[in-house]
Amino acid sequence: LSLHDALPIYPKKSLSIKFSGKYGDGDLNYDVFGNGIDVYDALTLHVGEDYLNTVVRTDFFQTLGIEMGHNVVAQSSKYTVVYVNGKYYGLYCLKERWTEQFYASWIGGNVDKDSCEVLKYPVDLTSSFYLEVLKFCRENDMSIDANYDHLCEVLDIDSFIDWILLEGLAGNPDMGGNMRVLRTTEGENTKWHLGIYDLDWAMQQTDSLFYNFLVDHDYHTGQIRMILFAAMKNPRFIDRILSRYAEVDDTVLNNEHM
Repeated sequence: LSLHDALPIYPKKSLSIKFSGKYGDGDLNYDVFGNGIDVYDALTLHVGEDYLNTVVRTDFFQTLGIEMGHNVVAQSSKYTVVYVNGKYYGLYCLKERWTEQFYASWIGGNVDKDSCEVLKYPVDLTSSFYLEVLKFCRENDMSIDANYDHLCEVLDIDSFIDWILLEGLAGNPDMGGNMRVLRTTEGENTKWHLGIYDLDWAMQQTDSLFYNFLVDHDYHTGQIRMILFAAMKNPRFIDRILSRYAEVDDTVLNNEHM
């Protein structure tokens, strides 16, 4: 019996809002979340699998990601009551949707959405991310500085580190199939970034914190470990991730702030 087979049938569903030229200009030009982004081609009314319990897990960790700086891509959100054709649908979380337009706006600098690539995890073995990042990590020794330097040229290593710290703290057992990798071929930063997404199963067991990167239970998580275990062979990466952990543990991720 798979995890998803065991889930109850939830009557409350997430909803997509897509702005189509069929009904108007095609984009919503409004700063919905007060974050300076004022062009949207789609939004999401998210409910999440934990809505019977907390509602807030995903949005809590995405907010922490935003507060940690412009490294991890995370959706801004706000809570709202939803009615459809006058029928009460309940409490939802209005969120930015993972589209090329969203990532272009997140990057800034007038980046065109057509230059952006947004991939769901796990990525296909023929995808650009697999060939440029995962395959390189699998076939090369990152203890050699030249190889590690090349990895840092194609992957935003600070984005990867912040993602690791957030997902590890969350103890998210569902992380491998619930993340995004994003990049643009325009502008100053054309490296791959990681997006933190769908942490509805986070913070369920305290003994799973960071252990979720070590268990060998599915193909999804294996792709993550391929990068992490390769990078950990280089002392510069070890120093960088531990220094960053000390920094955020004393600020955004300390207990009082959270």
